[in-house]
Amino acid sequence: MLLPTVFRLLVVAWLVYIAVYDWRTWTVPARLTWPVLLAACAGLAWRGAWAPLALFGIYFLWDTTVGDLKRLVTPHTPVTAQDEKRWLLPTGFVCVLTVGLLLVAQQQGSPAAFFTLSLALVHLLWRLGRLPGGDTGLLLALLGLFPSLSFLVLAAIVVTLVVLPQLLWRYRADWGPLWRTLVTQGPWLAWQLGQQTYQAKAKPAPVAYLFALAGMGALWLL
Repeated sequence: MLLPTVFRLLVVAWLVYIAVYDWRTWTVPARLTWPVLLAACAGLAWRGAWAPLALFGIYFLWDTTVGDLKRLVTPHTPVTAQDEKRWLLPTGFVCVLTVGLLLVAQQQGSPAAFFTLSLALVHLLWRLGRLPGGDTGLLLALLGLFPSLSFLVLAAIVVTLVVLPQLLWRYRADWGPLWRTLVTQGPWLAWQLGQQTYQAKAKPAPVAYLFALAGMGALWLL
C-alpha cells in the first residue's frame, strides 16, 4: 500500500504546484507537464501499447518548423520568414498517420485507444487556438495518467460544480432582465442580451486549478 500512497501524494503535490504557479503567473510551463505526459506514453508503450507514444512523436515533429530546427542545430544560421512557416511534416501526411495510429490503438486496448483519440482531439483544439498551450499539456498529462472516459466525466462534473456557482454569482444582477426579455420579447432578443452581458463582464482567469481538482478527484475515485 505504501507505493500507491506515495504515488498519489506525488501527483497531488505536482497538481497543487501547477495550480499555484498558474494562478500567480497565468502560465503552465511545458517543463511541468511534458515529463508526466511522456512518462504516461512510455508506460503504455512498456505494456505494448505504443500508438500514443508514436502519435506524440509525430505531433512534436509536426509542431516544429524548419526555423525551429535551424535554431537548434545551427544557432548562427539566419532564419527566414519562410522557414518559420514550413513545418517539418506536411499536414496531409500527419492526418494519414493519425488515422492509421488510431486504428492501431484500437487493437492495443481501451486505455491506448482512448488516450490516442484524446491526444488527437486535444491537439486539434490547440492547433485551432481553442486551448492554451500550457493547459493543453496539463490536460494531456492527466488523460495519460487516467486514460478512460470516467476521467472526462469526472472532470466535467468538477468544472461544472466549481464554475457554475461563480457564473451565477457574477451575473446575479442580470438574470432578472434576461428573464423579462425572454418572456416579453422572445428567445432571440434574450440571447442577444445574454451575449452582450457576457462580453461586458467576461474576464480571463487561470483554469489549471480546475484540471488539478479533477486530477485529485481521479486519484481517489477512479
